[in-house]
Amino acid sequence: MKEIGVMIRQAVRAIAKGTDIPVCVMVVGQDILECSSRDLLEAWKEEILQLQKQHPAECESGKSKVCMFECTMMDRTVCIVLTDREHQRYRSYICAMLHAASDSFYKKKEDLAEISKRRLLASQLLGGGRLDFEIDLKDIPRCAVLLSTSFAEDGTTTGEIVDILEKWGEDRGILTKEDICGFVNNSIVIFKSVGSLDYREYREEVDRMCDEMITHIANVLDDQAVANAFAGSAYSRADQLYKSFEEARYLFLNFDYYGQYKRMCYYINDYIFEYLYSRLDIGEQENMIRDFKIRTEQSEIIRSLMMPMAIHNMSPKICADVLGIHINTMQQRLKKMKDRLGIDPLHDIRNRALIHIYALQDQKKIIWNAGVIVQPDSILFQGLSHLSEILDKKSKGIFQLNIHTVATSGDNFRLFGLLRERDLDMAVGSTIGLRQLADMKISVLQYPFLFESEEEARFVLQNLVLPEVQSSLSEGDVLCFDIWSMGWRYLTSKNAPIIVPEDMKGRKIRILASDDIKEYFEEMGAVPVQIYYNNIREALASDMIECQENPYNNIWNMRIYEYQRYITEMKMFYSMEACCVARQSWSELDQSKQSMLKEAIRENSRWVLKQQKEVNQLARSSLLKEGLEIVVPTEEEIMMWKYKSQAIYEKTKYQDFLSKIEAMKSHYHRR
Repeated sequence: MKEIGVMIRQAVRAIAKGTDIPVCVMVVGQDILECSSRDLLEAWKEEILQLQKQHPAECESGKSKVCMFECTMMDRTVCIVLTDREHQRYRSYICAMLHAASDSFYKKKEDLAEISKRRLLASQLLGGGRLDFEIDLKDIPRCAVLLSTSFAEDGTTTGEIVDILEKWGEDRGILTKEDICGFVNNSIVIFKSVGSLDYREYREEVDRMCDEMITHIANVLDDQAVANAFAGSAYSRADQLYKSFEEARYLFLNFDYYGQYKRMCYYINDYIFEYLYSRLDIGEQENMIRDFKIRTEQSEIIRSLMMPMAIHNMSPKICADVLGIHINTMQQRLKKMKDRLGIDPLHDIRNRALIHIYALQDQKKIIWNAGVIVQPDSILFQGLSHLSEILDKKSKGIFQLNIHTVATSGDNFRLFGLLRERDLDMAVGSTIGLRQLADMKISVLQYPFLFESEEEARFVLQNLVLPEVQSSLSEGDVLCFDIWSMGWRYLTSKNAPIIVPEDMKGRKIRILASDDIKEYFEEMGAVPVQIYYNNIREALASDMIECQENPYNNIWNMRIYEYQRYITEMKMFYSMEACCVARQSWSELDQSKQSMLKEAIRENSRWVLKQQKEVNQLARSSLLKEGLEIVVPTEEEIMMWKYKSQAIYEKTKYQDFLSKIEAMKSHYHRR
């Protein structure tokens, strides 16, 4: 019955989204009623009551402004559709939409779930190979193949293209169920199953796949998309595939250098020397080329020869043509290079290698992986994506930030663990996850009613909390640059609204991993349950929990509203997420890049604050349209909740930190 209700809701929403057809749908023999507008419930009240009492035949013409007709689905489920008589001509369309919704929901439900799981799997493989859920993934040789795309700004997303491409590839026989397709930034990545770890044995197969895919995408998207492919080496273990992606990405990022060879698909095995050099410690790289670099940069004319010579295999004639000089001039410069600097690339193989290294280093790009553990539509994911755009613009393409949903579990401790181990360069997650890295006093930030307003919270976070966190992390592997927020976290409930603490008695509520919050709700007689974020929907569907708390945007994006009816709009918990960087990644940036990153994060944080308010307000409006009821406790009722929280504040071990917060709040109000 629940599935039918969800399916009907999706169908009615689809009908309303693309048209202005007013429609209500009822399921015969079941208490399911869905309308495209809440106003229709009142406008068609009599007709709906009639249907609930008796299953009627279609209304006779002229006796009602409402047209009612049957729609049979799945050979047994009969829906009664109501619309106004002027829209009766859309009867076939409405039935077709209901049938399509039924087919999509039931026949493709497992396929869609599998696609979603495989997309997340691909994202995890791209972000360091940490697999956070079980999936039947055989240990067979696979290599990462990156197809760099360039789509026109017409609303087409890489994700949509991947879905289409995967289905087309399977029908064509160039992709199998063992292949894993995903996307990162504006690129398609295929972890292609191959029969061997030796690329000479599978090269022909990968070439064929790339050739057909590139041709197909170009035909479908009017030559907007792919021109080249880049393949890493094969690995048999799934948790090692991220290495293959790193290799493929290296080739793509250095395409200006490797593009001289005019190939369709580039393989890391052909450029293993340069790649291994790039994997050396930054200090080792600099030591290897320091003397050569000093000599080369003594003359700007000599320096200008490095890239053309590296790209064009040391050919004096081709380099002369590229530089627009006569061949005799080129020969004179080579002689000068040999006589004055002792560099002779035409006869010294070591000099050739150093020129290649110098050219690569001169064009070197900075690629960071950033991760979140909530859905891609979250403000945290949006914030990192916007930061990526700022960095790209400020660095003119040199500094790139790849965004990964490494999981949707909400396990902040694991997220910051990936950062400590440097499987990620940057991460944004709840300050809860920093307790063991910084100081346990950070637990205070999860206390109820800590702040009265968002402006007050922002002031305290910037002027007190952030410096305290940065100071306590000073000796660790993680640096914190700012604290973002997903907004106020509001309580939701199923069968009855929550207005006063007594309403929590006996209710099972999902909470964050905080013993203080656990005791807070237990004091009210509730049953707090600490479960992962990605399990909330299943927990609500199975009645494992009855309540939960999250910002509006999360409630909307995770479709929590399908299992909840009421939202208690009360500023009890303010979401706080730390924007952190791996110390080692930070230390590898030169001073100018460090300054640029700091400035970009500051600029982006202002955008996140503004965007968070907008997306939560939009989500609030959408939830109201879905039929959820928002209840706002009075001041007297809120005081009851605050009174229940006194025990947490009175017995906390972190009175000093709380006193500092209160002092900073007072300073905010005195300004």
